[in-house]
Amino acid sequence: GVGGEIQKKPDLAPRLESRFHVLRAALYAKTGSPENSRRAVSRARGIDPTSGDVLYAWGGRATADNRLLDALEAFQACDAVRPDHRECHRGLVQVLLDLDRVGAARAATAEWRDLGSPEPVLEAWVAVFEGQPESPSRVSGNGLDAYVSALAHIALMTGQADSALDVAVRSLSAASDPLDLVLALRAQALRLMHGPAVEAENRL
Repeated sequence: GVGGEIQKKPDLAPRLESRFHVLRAALYAKTGSPENSRRAVSRARGIDPTSGDVLYAWGGRATADNRLLDALEAFQACDAVRPDHRECHRGLVQVLLDLDRVGAARAATAEWRDLGSPEPVLEAWVAVFEGQPESPSRVSGNGLDAYVSALAHIALMTGQADSALDVAVRSLSAASDPLDLVLALRAQALRLMHGPAVEAENRL
């Protein structure tokens, strides 16, 4: 079954073999097998420790395990070797915000903008934590976009957080990325706290 350890693999070049283990790690994370996910990430790191995708997988697994300093190390290393790795940008910001290092998160997004790789969703996420939420634009089907939009709606008390949270919960819960799965749980909790009934009371 998918929850058991996958033993067989094709003979692959090191870069492809590490990618194989990264994909296994994501599968195990999605199917609720964190120990197997950890093993797969460890195998990938042993084969290709400087790969951006491997570093991202390590950071994602560490985030899911609440080992935030390990996750920070992984995402910082990923950003150093692959400054164009947008997933690592997201992971770095997510962990910095979890560590309450909001200034460092803002500095990172400013640096990426200066380098010609702006991250508007991540910038909006940081703005919420700075107490200066931006007025959300139309919510896309992207889970992170919907999650950040929901946070802004909640902070601005627009009464429109529930629809963004609905999108976020659906999209993030269907993902295999550990970072998305972490946010899915938070979105579900926020949905319970800021559902239509609560927002209706806020409008009275």
